[in-house]
Amino acid sequence: MTGGKVVVLGSIGRNFAAGMSGGIAYILPDGAPDQTIHRINKDMVNIEPLTDQKEQAEVYELIKNHLDHTGSPKAEQALINWKTSIQRIIKIIPRDYEAMLEQIERYEAQGLDAEQAQEEAFYLKKEGKLSVRTSTYLTV
Repeated sequence: MTGGKVVVLGSIGRNFAAGMSGGIAYILPDGAPDQTIHRINKDMVNIEPLTDQKEQAEVYELIKNHLDHTGSPKAEQALINWKTSIQRIIKIIPRDYEAMLEQIERYEAQGLDAEQAQEEAFYLKKEGKLSVRTSTYLTV
C-alpha cells in the first residue's frame, strides 16, 4: 500500500504491512488484538490504537459506507457495537508517512498552505532532516 486508507473487518494474513510505504490501515480483528499484532510486519510501520476522535469518525463513515453498499454483517456489527469496536481497532501507519503527515501539519499551523507545507516536508525528508519515531507498538 502506498497511499489511501483501508479498513479490514476481520483477520489478516502473515506479514501484513510488508513494504507498506504510505497510507493507513485500520484493522478490526475477529479475535484478540494480540493475535493480529503478531501477524504484522513491524519493519516499517507503527502500530497504534485508534484514539483521535476525528479519525474515529472517519473510520466510522468508511465502515458505514461499506455497509450501505454491501450489506456486510461484519460492518453492521462493528457499527452496532461501535464503543467496543473503536477500542479494538488497530491503526497501522508507515513511520516515514506518519512523520511526513506530522511535519505537514506543523507547517500548516505555521501558516503555510497545504501545497507549500507538503513541499517543505518533502525537502526535509530528502535532506534526511525529518524526525521519525523508530518504533511504536500497541501493547495489549
